Formats: sequence, structure tokens, C-alpha cells
Amino acid sequence: MKLVRETLTETQNFERGGEIYKRIGIGQVRPYPQMTPEQFKRWFDEEISPRLDPKDGLEALGDNLIGNTWEKDDEVEEYLRIRGIDIELIPILLELRDYFNDKRYIEKLNLPW
Repeated sequence: MKLVRETLTETQNFERGGEIYKRIGIGQVRPYPQMTPEQFKRWFDEEISPRLDPKDGLEALGDNLIGNTWEKDDEVEEYLRIRGIDIELIPILLELRDYFNDKRYIEKLNLPW
């Protein structure tokens, strides 16, 4: 009975736009360090790059997120908002902040700086 109830709840949440794949741990977004640098690059290229402003998006990430180990999440969030990063994208970027602070992952992104 419990299994049926949990499945029904997950199905209902999925139909309502819930993040079922994230909650049950499948999909491309995985906690650090479960993605390889290559998987991280593929995820970034498919999910993040298209949602960034072509003029300032990558620079905003470089200035405020990548390699930033000294500021708290709320400070980084504020800076990213000021720089025009998509509000829906910011929590995802912050959740994966450890990837953005690991040189092995960042080198794979081939960023312009």
C-alpha cells in the first residue's frame, strides 16, 4: 500500500510540474562529485549556456561564481541577480557550486577567460 501511495504522490507531483527526476536522483544534475568533468561540460553546454545572456552571462559567472569559495551563497545569489542571470537558474548554479570551484571541471568548459 505504501509503494502505491508514494508512486501516486510522485506521479501527481510530476503532472503538476514537480521536479520528480531531481527528487528521485536521476537525470543530468547530480550532486558533486557524481558527474565526471565531461558530463558536467555536456550538462553546462546543454542546460546553462543557452540560458545565459550572450554578452554578459559567462562573464557574470566568471566574476561571481566560478572559483568563488569565500562568499556565502546569498551574496553570490545577489551578485548573479544584479548581473541578470535567469532567476530560475540561480538556485541550480548555487546547488552545484562545488563543481564551479573545482579546477578539473572548469577547465573542461573552455571558457573565454
